[in-house]
Amino acid sequence: MWLPIKPGSDLAFLLAMMNVIVSEKLFDKEFLMRYTNAPMLLKDEKPFKVWKEGEKIRYLVFDLAKGYAVQHENAVLPALEGEFDVKGENVIPVFEALKRRIKEYTPEWAEKITGVPAEKIREVAREFALRRGVVDSGWHDPKYLNTVLTWRCAGILNALVGSVNRDGGLLFTGLAQFSGVSEVSEASPNSVLRMCSEDVG
Repeated sequence: MWLPIKPGSDLAFLLAMMNVIVSEKLFDKEFLMRYTNAPMLLKDEKPFKVWKEGEKIRYLVFDLAKGYAVQHENAVLPALEGEFDVKGENVIPVFEALKRRIKEYTPEWAEKITGVPAEKIREVAREFALRRGVVDSGWHDPKYLNTVLTWRCAGILNALVGSVNRDGGLLFTGLAQFSGVSEVSEASPNSVLRMCSEDVG
């Protein structure tokens, strides 16, 4: 499908896709709970109780199965949504903060910026989630003022649908490898990305 989008408006399009995927609950809940910081607790929009253990960064999540906050690795069912009281502190998971933040970025909002009809944005977002699509910047991207935010948004979209380090998804090798992801697709030995990461690593 080819969409005639206004140049430089990709960020608005991606934010609206994110809005649809989150509001319609099309995200990969298991992937988010296990492999991302989506359940990490925040207080006043800042990480709550984060510490370093050797080379690992540790943080608390609210475990719905246990009814209290625990270290992420020890959680049975880490919460992605809701507000919780942890020792008198009001906290929310990162995913809840994301959900609240993108609420205003509706397909109707994006239509005015991108020129792409709202229903077409919804269609693309639903198809992206259903097929576990991938947004890849390639080697070069346009040099707009919002390019860095555009690729941050693309990274979040890929994680929302679990399209990271899986067949057909965005592949990280070397230093960028996601820790704990067992279903990793290996880049060939001739991959430029692999050669570059191994040289750096």
